[in-house]
Amino acid sequence: MLASALGVLFKGRNLARLLGGLWVTLRLSAVSILLSVALGLALGMVMTLRSPIIRALTRLWLETIRIVPQLVLLFIVYFGLARAFNLHCPARRPQWWYLCSGAQGRWAIWCAAR
Repeated sequence: MLASALGVLFKGRNLARLLGGLWVTLRLSAVSILLSVALGLALGMVMTLRSPIIRALTRLWLETIRIVPQLVLLFIVYFGLARAFNLHCPARRPQWWYLCSGAQGRWAIWCAAR
């Protein structure tokens, strides 16, 4: 059983695809860590300001992010922004960067679906 399960890794391009996915995951993790540290430090420094309005706004933002589950935030960003700006990226697997246009071609984003 174990031999046949490991054999699947070496058939065709399965191992190369898995290693490619691992590389994408590592890059995404590194960017996420860098952004979260930078934004966390910036928000922390803003929260130390003496202005009660700024402190209240940053506190509201922080508590909102803490309360809402991360999966819900991902759904809001992924589906909510696409619907709000009428953006559509093809689900196929292109070899190049595609320009995806939205509302009457005025909104445009670059989609990397490799």
